[in-house]
Amino acid sequence: MLSKTTLPVVLLTIIMLFACNSASVVADEKEPASPPKGPTGRLLVPAAPNQSIVRGTVSAYCVVSARLLNIKPADQTLYKITLLIESSENAKSFRNFIKDKEGEDIEFYTKEKQLLEIFGKRIKARASYTGDERGGSYWIRDIELIPGK
Repeated sequence: MLSKTTLPVVLLTIIMLFACNSASVVADEKEPASPPKGPTGRLLVPAAPNQSIVRGTVSAYCVVSARLLNIKPADQTLYKITLLIESSENAKSFRNFIKDKEGEDIEFYTKEKQLLEIFGKRIKARASYTGDERGGSYWIRDIELIPGK
């Protein structure tokens, strides 16, 4: 049982907590986050979670500003690598969006700094596709040179 002096403090604390939580809910409701919509007004569906391990030969390489690609933050440096796909395999239990693309040149982007010497070399990397039904980009990371040739 609460004492006569403790009861008002407990009640005041409960009232203050309720008031603070209500204020933040009201503030959040003023600017509801609306999911992105396409030109028809339909909600856009993002690409399903996907990831694969790819191997291939770098057939093109360039450094590009994120600003040119409309990627935020705009002041970051990205590296565009075109890879002639030799093989791809599933990574863990993710979907493999690159399967059946052996023999094709695919453009990838990465934030990992790459040296010019990567051009013409065989690499292994973790790849994924990011985007929605309007389009997107392939991204690679954990890039490793494959010894040999």
